[in-house]
Amino acid sequence: HFGGGSHRYTHFDRCLGSPTGPNSQAAVFSALLQVHPLHEVGIGINHFAYNHSVRGGTITDVPQLKDPLDTARFHDAKKKRFLGPGTEWLLQPALYWNFNCFGRFALYTAGILDLLDKKERFAITASGGLYF
Repeated sequence: HFGGGSHRYTHFDRCLGSPTGPNSQAAVFSALLQVHPLHEVGIGINHFAYNHSVRGGTITDVPQLKDPLDTARFHDAKKKRFLGPGTEWLLQPALYWNFNCFGRFALYTAGILDLLDKKERFAITASGGLYF
C-alpha cells in the first residue's frame, strides 16, 4: 500500500476491503419475513460515515512512509486521522421486497431514503437474474 500505485488495495478500481472504502464505518441492520413461498418483505436501517477529505480517505491515495534518505520530506504522518472534521454521515431507513420463483429466477429490490446531511434522496435498487 505504501509502495505506489501497484501496491494499492484495489482490484479493477474496487476496494478489496470494506465496500465503503477507506476511512469509513458502516452499520447495517435488516429483518426479512417470508410472507409467501415466492415473496419476502423486510425493513432495515443503514448507518454510514466516511471522510474522503483527508489524506488516505480515498482508495486512490497512496500514503508514503518516512524515508531517512528523503531530502524533500514528502511523507505522511504516522498517525491516521479516522473520520473527524469533514465526515459525512448517512442514516438510511430501507424497505425490501424479494421474489424468488422456484429457485430459478430471483429479484431483489430495496427502497432507501437518506435522512442526514440534507441529501433528501430516495433510491430504488434492483438486482437479480436467472439461476441454473
